[in-house]
Amino acid sequence: MDKSNRARPTVTLKLATSLDGYIATFSGQSQWITGSQSRARVHELRAAHDCIVTGIGTVLADDPELSARTPTPPPRQPLRAILDSHARTPATAKLLNTRDLGPVCLFHDHPRPNEHSSITRFCVSRNQVGNGLDLVEVLGVLSATEGIKTIMVEAGARVAGAFLRAGLVDHVVWFRAPILIGGDGLAVFGALGVKELAQAVKLDRLDITHCGDDVMETYRIKRQD
Repeated sequence: MDKSNRARPTVTLKLATSLDGYIATFSGQSQWITGSQSRARVHELRAAHDCIVTGIGTVLADDPELSARTPTPPPRQPLRAILDSHARTPATAKLLNTRDLGPVCLFHDHPRPNEHSSITRFCVSRNQVGNGLDLVEVLGVLSATEGIKTIMVEAGARVAGAFLRAGLVDHVVWFRAPILIGGDGLAVFGALGVKELAQAVKLDRLDITHCGDDVMETYRIKRQD
């Protein structure tokens, strides 16, 4: 692992796809690709993390709550953080209207007025190529200001790909449903910039288990020396 990232929170990337690696049909329908047992396991995973990170694309497309709804409520709900460069999170979003369950924060790339005093807003830089927020800075802010040590990323292809490209993912938990969507579906990752196979992200499989009809695979990202 890069020395500059050693003090950052541990990041788990959660994925839920069809068997052929798609998160939605070409029309955007995604509920529900995986079954109820997989979704219950996701709630357990949320409860085990300090923070859930998502992107504005997921907020606008799915309007998720991202709380940990386990049979026995967790001692505390994870912080829910939205990567929202241009402050597009609508006031009607479930994330903003379930603050009684747990805290919510938003990350922007410019200072924004705080319309909701109970929502913490952070201004961070854009990444070097200018196509998103600087994720290293985001993790640093979460660690320094909120004491976050473990993060689960639940987001769309763009954010998932950005975390992988930045080398910030430690573990992947991948739920695969026994259905096929085909090449006109929405892929689980955005561009990773892989030109040669030697550049591909490499993983060690740690575990594989059944969740009803689905399969849950757990991986550790291999770090290059």
